[in-house]
Parts: sequence; C-alpha cells; structure tokens
Amino acid sequence: MHFTVKLKVGFKAMIILFLLHFAISLASAQNFISEQKKYSRVKAPFAKPHKSLISKLSELNIKESKMEVFIRVLKQEEILEIYVRNKGEVTFKLFEKVDVCASSGTVGYKLKQGDRQTPEGHYRINLFNHQSNFHLSLKINYPNHEDKQRSKGLNAGGDIFIHGECVTIGCVPLGNEGIELLYMMCVITKNNGQQNIPVHIYPCYMNTDAYSKLKSTYKGNKNYINFWNQLEGSYFQFEKNKTL
Repeated sequence: MHFTVKLKVGFKAMIILFLLHFAISLASAQNFISEQKKYSRVKAPFAKPHKSLISKLSELNIKESKMEVFIRVLKQEEILEIYVRNKGEVTFKLFEKVDVCASSGTVGYKLKQGDRQTPEGHYRINLFNHQSNFHLSLKINYPNHEDKQRSKGLNAGGDIFIHGECVTIGCVPLGNEGIELLYMMCVITKNNGQQNIPVHIYPCYMNTDAYSKLKSTYKGNKNYINFWNQLEGSYFQFEKNKTL
C-alpha cells in the first residue's frame, strides 16, 4: 500500500517536472526571434524581404506562425532547396531554390578534417551564428554518428556551416542575400517551436541521368556506392511523398 502511494506520488512529480520543462522550453523558443533581432545582421533581413516572404508563404497556404522548414542540398547541381509546411502537417512544399555560389572537393562523404569535402547525409541545424566571418551562418551537426564511425579514429573535422559570402573549403555558401533569407526563415521556425531543422545533403539529384553517370564513374569505389545506396531510401521517400 505504502509502495503504491509512493509510486503514484513519484509519477505525479515526474509529470509535473516534464510539463515544467516543456513550458520553459516553449517560452525559450518563443523568445528566440526577439533575441535574434537584437543583432543588426539579423534585424536587417527582417526589415527588408519579410513582406515578400509572407506573400510567398500565403501562396503556398503556409502560415508564418506555423511554418516548419526542411533544407535539402544537391552538391553537384550546387542548389539548396528550402521546403516548408505548417506545423502538424506531414507533407512539405517547395518554397525556393537558392544557388550555392561556391564549392570545393568532389561528390562523396566527408572523411576527415582538411579534405575540403562538403558532407553528405542527414543532419540538422544546431547553431545560429549572427556574427559569422561570412555574414550569417547556420551550423550543421557534422560529424554525426555515422561520420564518426566512418572516420575510424581520424579527426573527422567539424565547423560545417551554411553561410553567406561565396568562399568555401567544405561549407555551403549562399551569398549574403541567400543566407539572409534562409537564416530568417530558420529563426522564425525555431521561434515557432521547431527544435530540429533537418538538413539532407546529397551528391546530386538521385532520380536523374546525372546520378546514373555518377554511379558508373565511381563503380570501383564500393564505399561510395554503398553509402549512396543507403541515401537513396530517404531521397526517393521524399520525392514520392514529400515527407521525411
């Protein structure tokens, strides 16, 4: 009897703590946009293209206050795609394609620091940098678990960003106008409560002749071929259903 009472009390305490943590996290997220707007580089894009952003979202039946974002990068075509959906919806809609204005390395995953490769795989935004050396930048969580396993004790490197300007040794540069748009949209969606903004990076569009040629060119590299075969699952799932 006493054990049952203690268990019930303990469970209630856990629920209360969980709800308190959730409320604090939600409040923190909803203050994120206000904090970011304190910085001049972030405040400026909100003042400039914000009206056109809302207009385009309206055309897609997306509400700014409910917007969630998904980012997809195609290395060979040098394109970054921005997809959006309303919170609670399953499918994404293409919002815009932004040119990647510089590149380094080749197709294929990043293996170690200094190889100049842009990573390939599934990531998420884990840092907003309002004082980047490249105007504004969004850091992805490279290396992820798979990257670390693949590196086999090598220094896998890090500090992979989507950023402004047009220089790179492995990052994804969009120029200042491009990063201002993406940064602003990511600030809004995090403020809406989207804690994990997914970023998928592929060698190229995988449903094209370019991909068939790529696999033919690298057919002797079993590591790349096996890795790309794994990526095909998420790529074609999204192409078919526009879901993650």
